Amino acid sequence: MKIGRLTIGDYVSVGGKVVKVASMYSAGIHYKDGDKMTFASSETLEPILITVEFLEKNEFKKCGEHYIMVWCENYSVLATKVKDTLWTIHIQGDSANMDGGVTCVHELQNAMKVCGIEKKIEI
Repeated sequence: MKIGRLTIGDYVSVGGKVVKVASMYSAGIHYKDGDKMTFASSETLEPILITVEFLEKNEFKKCGEHYIMVWCENYSVLATKVKDTLWTIHIQGDSANMDGGVTCVHELQNAMKVCGIEKKIEI
């Protein structure tokens, strides 16, 4: 997995274990594992695919063929499944709006951050 596509706070999988990126280097990341920081090389990192279960766990509500997350009056995220793992998104935030395609949780996290949306993600 390419480190350049990650930011601190993103979720990825290391050996099947979900971890939250604490710091990044060209060779890999550090994540908190109990009381210690653990290094994982970029070759061991795997993206976490967006699924219907993930969306529902994170307050997205099904509306026809779309999944919508709205909180506060200033933020909304619309996700529509296009293919097996590809979702189109429309994000409306305070600082920006964005349309695009995502397949992985970290891509959705980064798009939301760009739009000024800081929301805790459940995996």
